[in-house]
Amino acid sequence: MREFASQTMMIPERGIHVLLPPHATAAITERVQSDQPIDPLDSERLAIITEDPTLRFRFPTYSDGKDHMPETCVTRTAELRSIALHASSVLIESMSAAEIKKPFSVLLFGSVAKGLARYAGHTDESDIDIMVLSTLTKKEKNAFWNAFFRRKPEMRRTIELDYPNVRVPHISVNYQDSAQLLNGHYKRAISLIGSSATVLYDPNTTWEQIEAYALRRSKNLREMKSKIDNPQRTLADTKQQNGAQILQLPLPIL
Repeated sequence: MREFASQTMMIPERGIHVLLPPHATAAITERVQSDQPIDPLDSERLAIITEDPTLRFRFPTYSDGKDHMPETCVTRTAELRSIALHASSVLIESMSAAEIKKPFSVLLFGSVAKGLARYAGHTDESDIDIMVLSTLTKKEKNAFWNAFFRRKPEMRRTIELDYPNVRVPHISVNYQDSAQLLNGHYKRAISLIGSSATVLYDPNTTWEQIEAYALRRSKNLREMKSKIDNPQRTLADTKQQNGAQILQLPLPIL
C-alpha cells in the first residue's frame, strides 16, 4: 500500500491548517531545500487551496477555523486515508470485473484529503470522499457501478476486520467524465485541486494531465485579472510574492 507524506499549509484568513497533496509536497520540498523558487503552477495550487469556496463557507473568519482545529485528529486522518486506499483497490477490481479497458483515475478529496477529519465519534463525523475519473459510456458506467455495488458490502466487512479498532465512516464514491475536464469544463478540476485532491490510483496520468491543464488555465486567468486590476504590478512581482508566501508557512512533514 502507498504511504502519504504531506505538508501542512496554514491559511491565516481561515484559522486552519490544511494538507497539501503528496506530489505537491514532494515538488515544493525539493525546490525549498535546493533554495529555488517554487514552480508557478505550484504557487497557483496554493492560491486555489487558499481561496477554496468550501473553506470560505465553513470558516468565514479566523476564529471559526481556530475553534474547529481542536476537533480534527491527525491519527483519524491517517486511518481514513488508509481506508480510502483499501476502497480504491475495490474500485480497481470493479473496473476489471466490468471488463473496462479505458484509463481511469481514483482520487481522494474533501475533509480527509485536506487533513480536517474530525475525531471518531464526533456528532458530525467526516466521510471519505472518492472521485473516479474516466470516459465511460452509459453502458460502461452501469457495468462499473453494478460491479462496485456487488462488492461494497464485502469491502466494508473487510475494512472492519482489517481495522477492528477504527470507526468506519460512510464512503462516498463519485464519477466525473475526465474528457469534459480537458475540454473547457475545468472548474470542477479547480474544485478538486482546492480540496487538496490526492491520487489513489493514476497509472495513465489521467489526473496529472487534467490537473496541469486546470492549473495553467487558472494561472492565466489570474494573470489577466491582475493586469487589468493592477496595471503597474508586473508578472515578476506576482511570482515573487507567491513564492515568498509558501516559504513563510510552517510545513512539518506528517
